[in-house]
Parts: sequence; structure tokens; C-alpha cells
Amino acid sequence: MRIRVLLGERGGRRLRASLAALACIAGTAIYFVVVDRHYPVGGWLAWRVGVIWAWLLLFCAGCVGGGSMIVERLLGTRRLTPEEVTLLSMAVGVVLLTLGMYVGGALAWYGPLFAVLLPTVLAAAGARPLSRLLRAARARHPQAEPPSWAGTLAVSAGVLGAVVVYLGVFTPDAINYDSAWCHMTVAQDYAREGRIVPFPGDYTKNVPQLASIVYAWGFMLPGLEDAPARWMMALHLEFTLFAWTLVGVSAAVRWLVQAPVRGIWSSFFLFPYIFVYDHSLGGAADHVLAFFALPILLSARHFFTTLGVGPAIVLGMLMGGAALTKYQAVYLLVPLVGLLVLRLPAVLWSDFRKSRTVSWRRLQGPLALAGSLTLVASPHFLKNVMFYGNPVYPLMQQFFSASHPVAQNGWLYAENIFQDRSWVPKGTFFERVKSTLEVFFTFSFVPHYSFTKDVPGFGSLFTLLLPCAVLVKGPRRVLFAGTLAAAGVAMWAWSFRVDRNLQIVLPLLVAVTAALIVELWRLGPIARIGLVPLVALQLIWGGDATFYSNHGRVKDSIDIIRSGFEGAAKTRFDRYRRPFREVDKALPKGAKVLLHTSHGNLGIDHELVFDWSGFQGLIDYAKLQSPRDVYDYFRKLGITHLLYTPQERAASSRQEEILWQAFVSRHAVAVGRHSGMRLLGMPERPPAEEAPYRVLCLGLGGYADGLYDIADLSTNEYLVPELRSYRSPKIPVRNSATALEQLAQADALLVGASTKYQAKLSSQLAPFVLAIKYSGAFTVYLRKR
Repeated sequence: MRIRVLLGERGGRRLRASLAALACIAGTAIYFVVVDRHYPVGGWLAWRVGVIWAWLLLFCAGCVGGGSMIVERLLGTRRLTPEEVTLLSMAVGVVLLTLGMYVGGALAWYGPLFAVLLPTVLAAAGARPLSRLLRAARARHPQAEPPSWAGTLAVSAGVLGAVVVYLGVFTPDAINYDSAWCHMTVAQDYAREGRIVPFPGDYTKNVPQLASIVYAWGFMLPGLEDAPARWMMALHLEFTLFAWTLVGVSAAVRWLVQAPVRGIWSSFFLFPYIFVYDHSLGGAADHVLAFFALPILLSARHFFTTLGVGPAIVLGMLMGGAALTKYQAVYLLVPLVGLLVLRLPAVLWSDFRKSRTVSWRRLQGPLALAGSLTLVASPHFLKNVMFYGNPVYPLMQQFFSASHPVAQNGWLYAENIFQDRSWVPKGTFFERVKSTLEVFFTFSFVPHYSFTKDVPGFGSLFTLLLPCAVLVKGPRRVLFAGTLAAAGVAMWAWSFRVDRNLQIVLPLLVAVTAALIVELWRLGPIARIGLVPLVALQLIWGGDATFYSNHGRVKDSIDIIRSGFEGAAKTRFDRYRRPFREVDKALPKGAKVLLHTSHGNLGIDHELVFDWSGFQGLIDYAKLQSPRDVYDYFRKLGITHLLYTPQERAASSRQEEILWQAFVSRHAVAVGRHSGMRLLGMPERPPAEEAPYRVLCLGLGGYADGLYDIADLSTNEYLVPELRSYRSPKIPVRNSATALEQLAQADALLVGASTKYQAKLSSQLAPFVLAIKYSGAFTVYLRKR
């Protein structure tokens, strides 16, 4: 009472609040000391994850803010829902951030300061436009319907599915093969060099790079100095764009059914391959490209309504962003262009019938679309022209004659090894049309590129429900979206049947399927009698897919979380890609590494080139004939170290195999072994000059028995058999006696898995040493020096 009298009511309340705050602070300090004894606070996983999520918030703020400037100016709020505002702003913002990264990379501005400033400037510039857009959109459109048991159940199921996806991508172990070879290594090299650099020794790193550009932004951020933290940042960026894809499902279905539907985004998990390896998130580009699918659909509906310039520019930017991400963007872009080709003449004819004149102003929108798309997509193609003399390098090497570097027969290898023809449909035009139609109706039932024993798990509701599109309200909207989705699947079936590429059009399939489910439900009890068992069957069957291959990643994520309790906080990330990180530590600054006949290299944060024929055009063994030639060639390329895994796979040609084995076994300097990988240094002195090697081949597939000049063993064994050609021996072997005579002249011996001369040879190999043996294939012997 005295305190209240002395200080008054307000003063007393402030004093009590201050004392309460002090008590809480003291409690925090006491609790801090107690828990620190059991699990040192400095090692809490929460700090690392908190830093990552703080940067993700900046990423989203920058993209949504920056994109809102474009959306407000070009689309306004007319007919936009709140979901559309944020989704389109985010998608346009990702394009703006990527273009900013291209500019910064060209000017060598990459670094922590640039990485922080870029989204900060975008967020600040777009704060007011975004606020105005959201206020106007909320005023024009009703909020979602009140919670119902179905909506609550859908949200709960969706949250569970999203958590499982997140746990599956939380661990660095989620990094998939392609990402460890290409997507994250591009980001790693850009961040290390502080600029955009060429990759003459790896074809794959020269395809569109938007995903890698975004990951490179994450690699440069402060507080993520160690490699596992950067990898986790990249995986979290991919998950963030996946979460925005779920927002896109909600926005797209709202437009398709003309009403908000609570929890409809959870319908994404009716397509359970999102949990299965090669379809799941893993740091590659498929889901980044998929992120653009529904923003493209929603911006296309504005453009096709008016053919206006503003909507055209927005649509062109999004289509350009898709083209910057992956060449398979054609699955989204070509159907849109086809619909425009059909739509434009109809509009012009309608105008002519009304006014007896043609308004050429109608062409401004399509021209703006083309210009916007070209401008946004141009950085990648201009970069390739500057670095390689070919905008689509390594493709079309015969057409772009200035392409460089180009190996002997490089165009043939690029078209038949780099582009795996085994997944391209064969036959005449009409046979391919028939095959495409069959695959279109069966793609979800019959996997083509499966890591799950060919078990159908993509999700078949789209295929099974699509005929119902003619039975529901608003058929034009559903048919428009369904046509784009179906055309995307058909283009996939026509061109390159690798199932993971279907993830690109999956958001369209999900939105159309969800809209059909909603509309069929609205038809009443009779329709529900058929709908409910179909959806239930998909849920029950698809539930198993969650654990086909994702369980290991989820368990690993849980183990990371438990690592603090286990007392392993300091070493929780040591095991991830350990051999590659050990190689990285063993290399001196400025090292340039040749990786022999292998791909995965994430963790080796040094300049690296490949020699795997068909996947690069820089290194070509065709003109090399001795270890001295190899040494001079590698030195000319600036190579300082060699890395390979013995017996991982044979080289592309027998010539390359012999030269590699001779060089690494006789001349290269051992640096270390790392989980099967051998790291070697280039010798200080060049090998002695030698005459071109002569090689005796016996029982070797393709090559007739006999003595060859090593240059005659250059056939690329990675080509399909019908594209290979083999030279004849200089001296053929006709019997055991001539085989032994030629053995005396040979510098190397290649013996197939079975040869009729095996018994005679076994007693005559004393002058030779076994270099390498590929079980069931062939063995290499080298003459002792």
C-alpha cells in the first residue's frame, strides 16, 4: 500500500513489472548455468539452425519485397487474392535476386557484404508496395471459410507431410548425386572465387544455373563458414521454395474453384513420390524449377484474359526465370506458347469482326512477353557465349562451330553420352506419337527411372480424375490448367523419360487434381460415393512411399538433433562427406585437381576438372601416346594434383586406361588415401621421353587379337555399340606362338576376361607388372621399367 501511495498506480505497476523482469532474467541466468553443465550452450544446434532461418527470412523478405514493386506496377490488385500477391511477388523477386547475383558475379562483388545487401535493398525498396498490395487484396477478397473438420484434418495432414519433408532435407546426408556433382559445387566455386567463373572441364556445370546461383548466395552469408553449414543453408533454401510451392497450390486452387479452401495445399502429398529418392528434395534444380510452375499458371491467366503489356512482362519474367533454371523448362514454356499461338489469331479475328479493322496494339503484349523472357534468360546464354563461344554449350557443338573447348568427336559424345539416349523414345514419328500417348496415360502406373523396384508411387489421381474436368463448374479454368499440365507430361514423354523431371510439372498436376476433388465433392453425395474410396486408396497406398527411401534421412536428422544429448555436439557434422573434406585439407592453396572418371566432388573446395569423356571437352587423351605426353599435357592445363578411386570404373578408352595407369603408378607422387580415393601430386620432373606405346590385346571385346599402336585404341567404350568403330591391329595374332612373339614387343598388355591364350601367357608375364584388374572385364599389365 505504501508503495502504491508513494509511486501512484502507474508507478507501482512499472515497479512490479521491472521486478518481474529482473526475476525472469535471474531465472534465465540460473537455468543457463544449470543446462550448460549438461549440454554446453555454445554447442546447441539451435544456434546454427537459427542463423539459417534468420537468413531464410531475409531471403523471403527480399524476394517478396522486391517482387511486389513489379507486381504492383504491372498487375495491381485487380482480381488478385492475398495468396497471389505474395506468391507472384516471391516468384518475381527470386528472378530479381538471381539477376542481381549475375550482375554481382560479373563484377566480382561476391562476398558476405554483397550477400546481405542484395536482399536487404530489395526488401527495403518493396516494403511499401507490398503493404499496399496486401491491404487492397484483403479488402477485395474474402478470407478462408471457417474451420471445419475436413479443413482441420487437411491442415494437420499437410503439416505432418511438410515436417517429414523437412526432416528428410534437414541433414547434409540429403544431398543427392547430381547436387554433389554439379548444383552445389557450382555454388561452392562461385562463392570461393568471389565471381562467376567458367567450367571448361565439366559440361554439366554449364547448363542453366538459377538454383546454383541461389545456393551461391547462401554459401556467402556470414555465420556459415564451415562446409556443412553452407550445405544445410542450400538445402533449406530449396525447402523454402518448396514451401512457397505449397502456397502456390492454395492460390491456384482458389482461382480454379473460385473460393478459398482451407488446407487444400496438403493435396500435394497425394503425390507421395516427393518422399522418394530422386524425386525428393536434395539440393538439385528440379524443385526450384517446379516452384515457378504455379506462378506461371496464375500470371498466364491474367495475360490470356487481356493480352496486356503489364501481365505479359510479369509472365515473361517468370518464364525467363524458369529458363534460367533448367532446360526442361520447355515442359512449361512450350505449351504456353502454343496456347498463345492459338489465342492471338482468335482475338485478332474477334476485333476484326467487331470493327472491321485489326488493332496491331494487340501485338504489344506478345512482343512484351517475348522481350521480357529473352531479357531475363539472357545472362546464362551470354555467359556461355563469352566463356565457350556457344550459348547452349555443350549442346549443338556442330552448329556453333566456335565452341571451345571441344574434344575430338566431342559433339558425338555430348549428344550420346552427356545426353543419355537410353531414355529417349525410339522409332518413327508415328511410333513415337503412339508411344507418347501410351506413356501419357500410364506414366503414374509404370515408372521408367525408378529407385524403388518400379513400384508405382508418383500418384495417379491426376490421370484418373482428368476426364471429370468436363463435369465440373468453371470447366474453362480447369481445362486451361489441365491442358498445360497434360501438355507438360506429354512433352516429357516425347523427349526424355527420366521420371524425376516430372517434378517440374507436378505442381500443375496437384492443383488440377485438388480442384477436381473439390468440385466433385461439391456435386453431392452420389459423386462422393466414388470419390472417397479413390482418394482413400491413394492415401493408403501412397503412405508406404514415405518410408521407401526417406526413412534413412529422417533418422539421420533425428540423430543430429540428439547429438547434443549424446555429447557429440562438436563432432555432429564431421562424418558428412568426410573423404572429400579430407582431400580438401590435404590440398595446398591454388591447387588444381583432375578428378579421373568420377563425378561427385562436393567438399573439395578447390578448382577441379574432369577427364570423363562425354561429360567434358577439355581433356582428350586421343593424341597422347606415352606418360611423358600425359605429363606435358597436364602441366599445360595447370593441373597440380590427381584424384581417383582405383577400380571405380574403367576409362572411356583403352588408350586412356593404359596411359593413366602408367602415369599414376610410375610417376605421380602419392599424397594420401581417403576412404578408397587416392590423391596424387604431379611429379616435379617430367618422365623420360619414350616411343609411343605398343599394346598387345587378347580376348578384348571389340578389338581383334593383335599388336596395336596405342593411338589405335581410342574407341570410346561409353558409346552405344552401334556408334563404336574399332581399328585393326598392326600385327594380328593367329596362334599362341605369334602371341608370345608380339608380347616381347609390347609395352602394355590388355587381356580380356577370357582368352584362349591364357595358359601360355601365365608363364611369360615376368617382365610385366599388374596395373589394374576390372573383374569380368579386362586386366592391364605394364612392362617393367
